Parts: sequence; structure tokens; C-alpha cells
Amino acid sequence: MLRDWLASRTPTPPPRLAARLAAAVPASASSDSNDYPPSLVAAAAAILHETVDQPGNERNGTAALDLLAADALITYAVEAAAEDCEKLAALTDEMILRLAAVTGAERREST
Repeated sequence: MLRDWLASRTPTPPPRLAARLAAAVPASASSDSNDYPPSLVAAAAAILHETVDQPGNERNGTAALDLLAADALITYAVEAAAEDCEKLAALTDEMILRLAAVTGAERREST
């Protein structure tokens, strides 16, 4: 299960970050390790969407933790993708495209 895989990473993240990571990954996430990279990137993208969409005056101090969690999830996604070296390049390219969509980078480049 993906949550178990996350909990097994070393070094162990601080408790608040570990809790945020666990909360970001659905309990129903696939137990197939091939699905870990896209699942982790989806969780990171969801956090980034929530953070970017919050007006600055409505942020309650969790933005820093959310950004750290998104960064950690992306790092773990690359780590999981690296377990299959033959697919690493394609997986990381997909990750970059998915994350670029969060900020609208694709829209800005096409205009």
C-alpha cells in the first residue's frame, strides 16, 4: 500500500509533515508499485492547486507545510519512478507536464 511505502522512507520526516503526507494520499491508493509515481504526483498537484487557489489573505499559516508536503511527494514520486530505470524518463516527463498544469505554465507558453 502506498501509505505504507511512504511510512517506510528514510530519513523519517518530522511528525507534522508525515501526517500531512499521509493525509494527502488516499487510503484507497493502489498497492501496485507502478502506480506510486502518478499517485504521488496527483497528491502533490492537489496540494499545489489548493495552495495556489487560496487568496493570500485567507492562508492560515499552513501554506509552508503544504509546499513542503508537495515537494516531498514529488521527491518520493521520482524515487519511486527510479525503481524502474527503463521508465524513469517517461515518468518524470509526465510528472513535469502534470505539475506545469498547476501553475498554468502550459497556457502561458502557448500565448
